[in-house]
Parts: sequence; structure tokens; C-alpha cells
Amino acid sequence: MRQLERVNAGAREPSAASAALPALCLVLFAAGCPGRDPLVTQRNADAVIEDPPPPPPPTVRQLTTRPLFGTLPVENRFLDPLLTFTASGWFAFSDAFNDAPIVHRVVASSPTSTPFLKIDPAENDHAVLLGQLKSARSALHIELWLGRDGDASSFDSVEVSVAGLFAGTGESTTQLRAIGDVLELGARSWQRFAVDLAEGPIGWSYLMAGDTASEEVLYIGGPAAIDLEGAPSALLGSAAPTLHRPLTTRERAMIAAVQERTRSLGGASATGVPASMHRLPESAPRICKARGPPQAASAF
Repeated sequence: MRQLERVNAGAREPSAASAALPALCLVLFAAGCPGRDPLVTQRNADAVIEDPPPPPPPTVRQLTTRPLFGTLPVENRFLDPLLTFTASGWFAFSDAFNDAPIVHRVVASSPTSTPFLKIDPAENDHAVLLGQLKSARSALHIELWLGRDGDASSFDSVEVSVAGLFAGTGESTTQLRAIGDVLELGARSWQRFAVDLAEGPIGWSYLMAGDTASEEVLYIGGPAAIDLEGAPSALLGSAAPTLHRPLTTRERAMIAAVQERTRSLGGASATGVPASMHRLPESAPRICKARGPPQAASAF
């Protein structure tokens, strides 16, 4: 019994190694943990974070002037200078008169800041565009812009003319000629065609524009017809002779189709060609009967 008590008493008495263990742990902890990082100590964790400055105010919107007709004159004798095709101002005809031309209206940068038309030979059989204008027997300036894709394009194969009833020459047409240098605007090149007439056609006349020879895309826009205050060369700057030629059979057929379309807007096809005009007739049709002998019949 006494021997057992001695053993228990020895178990309760701490050894020298057990007594030194807490001190050893404290030394190791102090050696492995030198303290807070000086960089952390220098910071003030309780500092107030300021809000970022507000963004700058938006740019104030400015009102600008954008004319409805771009740079075209307001007193324009063309029936539809914006080429909207919402009335009877413009018509397209195929080369063979037997299909409907595909004409696209493009709203993009142009010399007159107005929409223009695109005629692609891949979609058409060399379509011709015809527009209506009304003039009087006074000095008249007529102009039109034609465009091509790319730069340094050629306009040698295009044909632009105005047909009407002229005093002294009767039913005839006169050509518009290229004026000035080619204007490069964006991805397109533009050429201005114009003519000054000492005396404009009487009543309704017709501008015809197209390209029946080239396979390039043709753009047409910026039609303008204005009365001249001074001499016929007031805008073109040079007096060029105005040459008239008789109307061809095809030109008479297109004019007659336009007149028929104008009289019966509800009964004609969308292209402006009535059913009876799907093929080019052998002889020029006569729509308006003139007073006098039968040989004086007129298409105007």
C-alpha cells in the first residue's frame, strides 16, 4: 500500500522537462512572430475613404441647321427632287421595256446632301431613269449629279438629256454635259452634268439619265432646274451652244408611258409602264392629239 502511494505521489510531482515546456513555447512563439508588418502599422485602418470626384457633365447638345432639300434650291422645277418615288415624279424603264427595273434609294453622303438612286446593271437590263419637271419659256438651268464606285471613274458612256417641246425646234432633246472636275466623296466619285438654256421647254419636260453601255453601277441624284436671271451662261460660266436633236422612238415611248401613268395612277404597274407598253412599239405612240393636220400629232 505504501509503495503504491509513493508511485501516485511521484506521478503528481511535475518533472523538470514539463516545467520548462511553457517557457520554451513562449520563446519559440516570440522568435517566429516578430510583430505586425511595418507597412501595415503605418496605415490607418480607421481612415475615412473619400468618394471619387463626380464625372464631368455631358456635352450640351447643339441645335444645327439641316435643310430638308440639302443644298438644292427650294425653287426647284423638278416634281420630286428628293427622289422619293411617292408621286409621279420619277420612273425607271428597262432597256427592252419587258421587265421591271430594280432601283435602290440610298441615304448617304452626296454632293447635295440629299438621297440618291442606285442602278446596278447586274439587276437591270441597262435601266434608264426619267424625271418630270415643269418649265416655261425663260432662261433655264438644269443639272444632275452622277456617281460611280471608287475613284477616277469614267462617265464617258452615260447619257443625260432633257426632252420637251421647244419653241422653234418643236419636240426635241438636248444633252447635258459634264461640268467641272470629278468630286471624290467617301467611296464614290461624282460628276456634275448641266446645261443652260436660253429658253426652256414649254410645259412638262422630261430628264433622262442612264448608261446603256457600261457594266458599272450608276448613282443618280441632286436634280435641279431653276430659272436664270441673267444670260444662259450665268451658272456654267461659259457660253456653250445648245444642240437639239429629234426624239428617238424609244424616248417617245418612255414619255408616252409616263403620261399614261400620270393620268391613271391607280391602274398602271408599279414601274410606270402600262400593260400595253411592255414591249417597245414599232412606231412612237401618240398620246396627245394636236390641233391641225394628223401629221402634227405630238407626244407632249
